[in-house]
Amino acid sequence: MVKGYFIRKMIHNPIKKLNNATKEVANLNLDHKVDIHSRDELGNLAYSFNKMTSQVKEKTRELEKTQSQLISAERMASMGELSAMVAHEINNPLSGILSYAKVSSKLLSRRNIDAEVLESIKHNLTFISDETKRCGNIVKSLLVFARKTSGDFKEEHLDIIIDNSIKVIDHSVEMKELVLVKELDQENDMIQCDAGGIQQVLVALIVNAIEATPRGGKITIKTDFQSEKDRIRIMVTDTGKGIPDDVLPHIFEPLFSTKAKNTGLGLSLVYGIVEQHTGVIDVKSKVGEGTTFTIILPRVSSKEENQDRLTLSTLIRRNNNHNGLQS
Repeated sequence: MVKGYFIRKMIHNPIKKLNNATKEVANLNLDHKVDIHSRDELGNLAYSFNKMTSQVKEKTRELEKTQSQLISAERMASMGELSAMVAHEINNPLSGILSYAKVSSKLLSRRNIDAEVLESIKHNLTFISDETKRCGNIVKSLLVFARKTSGDFKEEHLDIIIDNSIKVIDHSVEMKELVLVKELDQENDMIQCDAGGIQQVLVALIVNAIEATPRGGKITIKTDFQSEKDRIRIMVTDTGKGIPDDVLPHIFEPLFSTKAKNTGLGLSLVYGIVEQHTGVIDVKSKVGEGTTFTIILPRVSSKEENQDRLTLSTLIRRNNNHNGLQS
């Protein structure tokens, strides 16, 4: 009986503690410590285990910091490219505002202002007001793109998010004489999401589609509801030059680009935001024919419930990318 007590205290209980500790660490609880202080082999093993988890925790913190820095760098690079595009967007209505303001000023300088002149001035002021609002909406959309995602998930209309995204780049579509087609399932467009984050995703995908598509080409934005999985699918398709097979596996890596002059609009950022929504993103492309990005999002998402899984999946993806670059 004494022997059994000794075995249980000195061997069975410590092994049980070590076993429980491995389960805690497997569940990403890196703060868990093994409470064994004996000076035998099991005590040494517990010490080594605690030291290992502390090192893993520190490396994980460093990895998350590096990842955050990479995402910030990509966001800034994306902002530089998008700002140039938005400058063209704003320049057009500003030119109209200036012209109509000059005409109105001349009309007001007349000594005799009749009803017809007043009507012209009223028309001009309405135009100026509308174009000013348009500029405001463009700037507002740019600010939404610039700021970090809030992580605040609310019920949103996906078609409204898509329309707000298009406002940012609408002039670029016109300048390139592209055809932009929307095929939206408006009856099933409610989704629980971070609207700012999804807008960032859509703007990035549409901008890349614009850059890849030759003058006169076509970009299609399509949504549909997958009732069996309670998910919404978003597809952005272009008739552009396509992505080569050797490039395709790397497009979601931070700051990766085939462009000589810029980094493109953050596909790594896109990947991360889709992950935050516990969604998936896929890309299919054929050189000379075009590219389709497909995003599948759950209609109901909970950032809190999925944070651990997101952290683990991000670590796995970064590790896989690292291994892929070494091979």
